[in-house]
Amino acid sequence: MTTASRLLKNSFALSLAVSIERVVSFVLPLYIARNIGVSGLGFYATITSLWLIFESLSYLGLDQVLVRDVARNPEQAPILFINASVVGLCSSLIFGIVMIGVAYLLNYPPIVIQSIYVVAGFVLVFDTLSTVAEAIVKGLERMEFVLFVRFPANLIRVVLSVLALSHGASLVAVFWISGLFQIVLLLGFTGLILYWYRKATPLSAHFHFSWSICRHLTHTATVFLGISLFAALFGNVNVILLSKLQNERAVGMYDAASKIVQIGKMLSPALMLALYPTLARAFASSKNQLAKLVLEFLKLLLVVLLPAVFFVWIFANDIILLFYKDSFQEATVLLQVLIWILPPFFTNNLLFRAMLASNNEKITLKVAGINAAVNVILNLLLIPVLGALGTCIAEVLTTVIAFAQNYYYLNRRVCHLNMNRAILFPICGLGLAFGVYMLLLPIIGLAAVLVAFGVYAMVLILSGTLGHTEWRYAVQIWQSIKPL
Repeated sequence: MTTASRLLKNSFALSLAVSIERVVSFVLPLYIARNIGVSGLGFYATITSLWLIFESLSYLGLDQVLVRDVARNPEQAPILFINASVVGLCSSLIFGIVMIGVAYLLNYPPIVIQSIYVVAGFVLVFDTLSTVAEAIVKGLERMEFVLFVRFPANLIRVVLSVLALSHGASLVAVFWISGLFQIVLLLGFTGLILYWYRKATPLSAHFHFSWSICRHLTHTATVFLGISLFAALFGNVNVILLSKLQNERAVGMYDAASKIVQIGKMLSPALMLALYPTLARAFASSKNQLAKLVLEFLKLLLVVLLPAVFFVWIFANDIILLFYKDSFQEATVLLQVLIWILPPFFTNNLLFRAMLASNNEKITLKVAGINAAVNVILNLLLIPVLGALGTCIAEVLTTVIAFAQNYYYLNRRVCHLNMNRAILFPICGLGLAFGVYMLLLPIIGLAAVLVAFGVYAMVLILSGTLGHTEWRYAVQIWQSIKPL
């Protein structure tokens, strides 16, 4: 297998594993929302957000360091596994104690505190250890086994959680089951490592403790801790702030809308995987070629995403009622705002990949730090005034700012990007379609949707936004994804 083929296989296996896991995991909060209610979903989202923040701290960046070190020296995998497990065990215990302290300082209600005890004292430990074992498997470039282990284990976790809740168990039981899920992952990945190295002679020489290796891992991993923490804060601090500045009902409404938007976001990994090699080759060829590809791909993304977002905006209430109960109707407005995150989210990911393809990793870290700070500031300003709606607006604005930053650096340091044509006609087409829809809705009802989309397509065709070149790039993307 060639290096390119191996890269595609491994990347796709991980993307598929993450996508399937998110789809399966969507069932649990959906069940909680429909059977426990808005506040129940809010409590679940708050606990999960705290868990994810302290999870990134407990990892200490080991998940990234181990993949790199094992890929370089596969024969060192067993000894790295043992020593990284020791470091991870110590860090998870320490940050578990800190997590409990933070929960008390935030003065959460008893149901949250009880769940935090389970997460901090049980789940976090095995979560960290299973992540260490999973990183070893990834470093050995056996990504397909990540899917084979995680999918059935996660499916069992969701089924057991739903059964427990249906028999009257509290949310605490859900997190006990999550801990058991982490144990299953740990056993699965550890079993694979032991099987692959079963012929190692003597076995004890490959699996032993070393202070020097522990110190090396701790020192090296902390460099990656900042990146992981920025990502965790950006994705979860809004829920924590909303829970304290408003209440759990507001968190539940926000999380209901957010879960639907995340379904759309799941398409991003596979799409960006298909685009990244093309962008890297373009940069190696010439900066002008990279600029041309970025503009064409960006235009294609907007052409597809804008009408999709418009469709969700129109039918937001029906979508909320499809997934949830009448008590979640307040989430309709939140979904109508939050769904507009998808165009800047996808286009920002495109520019982010272009930055990586042009060897500007340090700038992306700077952008991530600014995004995390902006997200906190906007939430602090908007939540007291607008509640959950403020969180949605903050998230969309932060993503737009992230897009603006990556555009600025890419345009200034890498290649000139004239985005006027790429952005102007799709947005104008959508604006005209929106006007037609609003004008015809009182006259012909929902048939106005079809007319509006027809107008949008006509604008794109007549303006030359969609032509032979765009079709060729669309086919190129499809051919990159199809073999996977």
